[in-house]
Amino acid sequence: MTDMTSNTTTVLQAPDFGQATLTICHECPLSVLPTNLEIPATCVILSHCTAIDCCVDVDLLHRSLHVVFDLNVCNNTFTVGIDKLQLEPINLTNIEYGKTHHFNLKGVARIRYSIDDLAEERKFLVNMNISLCFESDAPCLYDFVLFQDSLLPKIMCDWESGFSIPGFSLDSFVQNYGYNISDTLPQFLVNTVFQKLGISSYLIDYPCSLRDGMYFPSKNGWKNDCQYDLKLLKLPESTACNLGQSCTSIYCCIQENNLRRSFNVWLDVNTCTYKLRFGIEKLSHQIDLFGYKWGTIERKYLMNVVRVEFILKDLKEERKFEIDMNISICFEEDSCISSFIVFQKTTLPKVFCEWGTGFLIPGFSLSRYLENSGYAVTDSLPKDITEKLLYYLGLDTFLLKPDCMNVISPYSVTYLTEKTVCPECEQQGIVFNNSVSCDFGKTCSDIRCCVGVSLLHRALYISIDIDPCEYIMQLQVESLEVTKSLLDYKWGVEDSISLQGGLIFQFVIDDLPSQKMFMVDLKLSVCLEANNPSDCIFNVDVFKNYKIRKQSCNWNMGFKVKDFSLKEWMNGRKIQLTDHLTIYDSQKLLEYMGIQKYLNQDECKINISKTEHPKGWSVNAELEY
Repeated sequence: MTDMTSNTTTVLQAPDFGQATLTICHECPLSVLPTNLEIPATCVILSHCTAIDCCVDVDLLHRSLHVVFDLNVCNNTFTVGIDKLQLEPINLTNIEYGKTHHFNLKGVARIRYSIDDLAEERKFLVNMNISLCFESDAPCLYDFVLFQDSLLPKIMCDWESGFSIPGFSLDSFVQNYGYNISDTLPQFLVNTVFQKLGISSYLIDYPCSLRDGMYFPSKNGWKNDCQYDLKLLKLPESTACNLGQSCTSIYCCIQENNLRRSFNVWLDVNTCTYKLRFGIEKLSHQIDLFGYKWGTIERKYLMNVVRVEFILKDLKEERKFEIDMNISICFEEDSCISSFIVFQKTTLPKVFCEWGTGFLIPGFSLSRYLENSGYAVTDSLPKDITEKLLYYLGLDTFLLKPDCMNVISPYSVTYLTEKTVCPECEQQGIVFNNSVSCDFGKTCSDIRCCVGVSLLHRALYISIDIDPCEYIMQLQVESLEVTKSLLDYKWGVEDSISLQGGLIFQFVIDDLPSQKMFMVDLKLSVCLEANNPSDCIFNVDVFKNYKIRKQSCNWNMGFKVKDFSLKEWMNGRKIQLTDHLTIYDSQKLLEYMGIQKYLNQDECKINISKTEHPKGWSVNAELEY
């Protein structure tokens, strides 16, 4: 902090950070030229080439901020984020191209950006600034230019696209240069063919070789590193494949002598992460196998030249996968230079991986408890017996008095609410019956339900309120309230909260960003056998695959504290403006401004290489977490 005026007024000034660093991720197959840059950060251009991941050092706060800008043409989405705070993904067709947009974290960290779509050039023209601001009525402390008229190339997304030149024929093409298809073609002509077909950028810099240690020595074209002796087909002499130690990863190298080029193809079925990954040269893709349609024919083509087709089946009882796979190298519409079968109904063993408030009365059993009282579970219990039961289990202290059936309008176990504060939400998906009634609260994602449980002679109140703007989810079962952060929430995974082990509120929340909705499953159960949790005396599905609309968020908001001033805040804490904040004070500042909860606990780190790009960008920097 420096005195910049002739009087006693002191202003905050950003330090000189010198030149910045950038890692150009080697997975990006296309060239991305960075802008001249001076910024205290390390940035990584991600594998799909139109996304940048930055770690920005904020010396004043004694920490760094993680900034993401992602134009994903394959998912057709755009998002921008600062640490845990992320803009809801926007469909690329809905972006207002050519217009300046703003995104900020409580007025402190601000991103200003504009995007132009150069469709014919298959590129985006991007401008982007990052600012850090601590005064309501003064210039920002830092203002960095990250992109200035920068061109970001779009990567190929359609794995089944045809030749870039419709009707291409290698035979006809080389004849125009005075060669035949059977000739060993000169390198300039091979390069010309690859450029015309649009695959030059996707070919790995150092082609695979049949003599590489991964493929050599081999038997019938196979180097088998799997511990099991499997029946594998004989491969052509121009091909070698490796079956990895996991027994479900396959790497193949195909040599084409006429073109003086080899092509690398691989496939990996990971039984630990339950994901299917495959690739051709530099391009790769990943599929989540949860919910995967086994037996589907997958066709993966590199601009129709390198073609991989496979079918994967899950043999659950045998604990194996069955796979059919073939590879072709083609430079004609109706014929291929090379085509062969890799697997034909081959079974590959699965190598499995190990993944590393209950009852107040341990081992409680409702049937034993009632038997001691002269009743059975199937009996209609008197109200005084159920009251004693709830007291015995310690549940009575959590129950609302009176219950929701009698107090909370508009609930009634025989009444279905039709008029709500959220008329655009459809009723499809709500499992209403004689024991359930629900209504919306202040927003479409605030749902309150009253569930009648005849065995207990009362109704139970449950609610769920999902706030995508504050990134929290609030759940309630009777008087028990639980708040969960959406910043770390695992979408689509079943979770539950319970009262003393017996009343169980199960829920699954899925995020549907493209539809701007959440999909919700809610289930309420009463299970009173500690040693047999699935033995429940009451189960009701409140929602099943029910979609609720997300509320809109204002991402261009100002400071959380109106008219905030860092100078006044520091004066109030008797901190000199010329002092650096202590770690304690910076933490207090982050809490006061309401941004602490959006920051990653493990902040990114800058690892600067000595090798620098001529424009001031390092080509070997690493972004760590």
